[in-house]
Amino acid sequence: MDTLAAKNFAICAEVNTGSWLGRTHHGQGIGTEMSAAVLELGFAHLGANSAVSGAFEDNQGSGGMPAALRHPKVARLTLRQC
Repeated sequence: MDTLAAKNFAICAEVNTGSWLGRTHHGQGIGTEMSAAVLELGFAHLGANSAVSGAFEDNQGSGGMPAALRHPKVARLTLRQC
C-alpha cells in the first residue's frame, strides 16, 4: 500500500508519501516501484515541487528508498526519520 497526500498543496506544492509492504515482499523492488509510481503522479501530473517521506530508523529498506529510485526529481525527496 502506498499513499500520496498533501496539505495546502496550492501554496506549498509539496506531497507526502507513505507506504507499507508485507515482510514477505521485502527485497524484491516492489516498494521502490510503488514509491516511484506515486512520486511520478505527484511530480509529473500534479505539479509538486517537493516530496516528504518518513521511515522508522530501524527500517534500512525504507531509508534507502530515495537513492534507489534514481529519478531526477527525487533529489527533492526528503526522508524524515520517525
